[in-house]
Amino acid sequence: MTDRTGNQQPTVKTRRLEQFSEIIRLTQSMLALAEAGEWDAIAPVQAERQELILGFFDAGIAVEEAAWVERGINEILQLDKRVMAMGKDAIASISSDYELLTKSRNASNAYLANR
Repeated sequence: MTDRTGNQQPTVKTRRLEQFSEIIRLTQSMLALAEAGEWDAIAPVQAERQELILGFFDAGIAVEEAAWVERGINEILQLDKRVMAMGKDAIASISSDYELLTKSRNASNAYLANR
C-alpha cells in the first residue's frame, strides 16, 4: 500500500508485528538491565512496556495473529521469569549484606560498651 506521495505505507499486520516486537525488545532490555544490576532503571522500561501491552491487547487479537502472539507471550514469560529470579537473588544478597552489617555494628557496639 502506498500513500499519495508514492511512499510505501506499513500494513496493519506490519504495524502489529512492530508493536509486539517492541514489547519483546523492552522485555529483553529489562533482562539486560537486571543482568547489569541496574534495578532502578527497570521500572521505567517496565512501565513503557506495560503501556504498549495494554494498547496492543486492547485492539484484540486476530485469528491470523494468534500463533505469533502466543510465541511472543511465551518468550516474554520466560524472560520475565529470569528477571524475577535475578531480582529474588539480588534481594537475598542485599538482605544477607544487611544482616552482616547489623551483626558487625552490634559487635562494635558491644566492644565499645565493654571498654
